[in-house]
Amino acid sequence: MMQTFVPVSIDDAVLALCQRIHASNVPVYVQVKPKAAGTQLDCFVNVRAQVDAKGGRIQFGWAIWRCSKYYLEAEHHAVYEPAIGPPWVDVTPPLIPGLSRILFLADDSATYDYDTDQRRDNIRMPLLDDARVQEFCDLATERNSILNSVPGFGAVTLTGDKATRMSYINQRSQMLMAELQCDYERKVGRNDPCPCGSGKKYKKCCGTP
Repeated sequence: MMQTFVPVSIDDAVLALCQRIHASNVPVYVQVKPKAAGTQLDCFVNVRAQVDAKGGRIQFGWAIWRCSKYYLEAEHHAVYEPAIGPPWVDVTPPLIPGLSRILFLADDSATYDYDTDQRRDNIRMPLLDDARVQEFCDLATERNSILNSVPGFGAVTLTGDKATRMSYINQRSQMLMAELQCDYERKVGRNDPCPCGSGKKYKKCCGTP
């Protein structure tokens, strides 16, 4: 299973990705304090509800993730700025259990259209000079484009050519990642530090069945 996690440090690769997105801002770690009424994967609605209830404002931007040793990914995201000002707070329930902080890049130009509910595609940067990583990232971009081409949020129904293409994308992506893991992680012991840099043992991270 491919593990995605918050980068443990703001290294040169993270800074390079953030420079591509917003040259004048630097990423910061933001504390996660999810609201009981919040919904996973619906950060923009969650933050707007918090602003309506408590005042303050929405801070648009990008959550920065690392996907093992293969690529970095910036996910369109929003956090809450209290009426008294920063520090920001991530009020959206995380997909990763126990997540206490995210790495966030502020970007006031990364607004969200509540009327169309269309998400901006994640921005990905390969960390390995391997054509398969770039292909995996390109397929992820195409997957998002297909999903945005049909109405609705969350689970959507695809038919015809779109369904056929999505099936290929999913199968090809799984094959690419299996090949990459075989090539780059086959010599790692289950109790060794995970080569992705998460700080966990391999069996607790990218070596999870």
